[in-house]
Amino acid sequence: MCTAIGEIERGLIDAHLGGGLLKKRIAVARRGKRGGQRAILVYRRSFRAVFVTPFAKNAGDNVSREELRALKLLASQYLLLAAADIAKLARDGNLIEVICDEQDFARRA
Repeated sequence: MCTAIGEIERGLIDAHLGGGLLKKRIAVARRGKRGGQRAILVYRRSFRAVFVTPFAKNAGDNVSREELRALKLLASQYLLLAAADIAKLARDGNLIEVICDEQDFARRA
């Protein structure tokens, strides 16, 4: 996930879906990106990234209009959450928080 965020920070994005949503290819061990997964994530540069839904490449590259509308609503809510709200969601097991630091990004550049 940190590798993907580092790539996004450098502008390597597969698709902007609008409303704070991105689509990104994610490498899987020993298969790379071509054999990996796709992910839709909520993203605001240098603020927050939430991996919402991974899907296999063969599961289809597009989401329906209804799914996109729901994902945009979800994105708007995630982007409004305060750090304390995120921490509570993680404590309650509703999110897994991954913290990437600048050294993480520097190693992957």
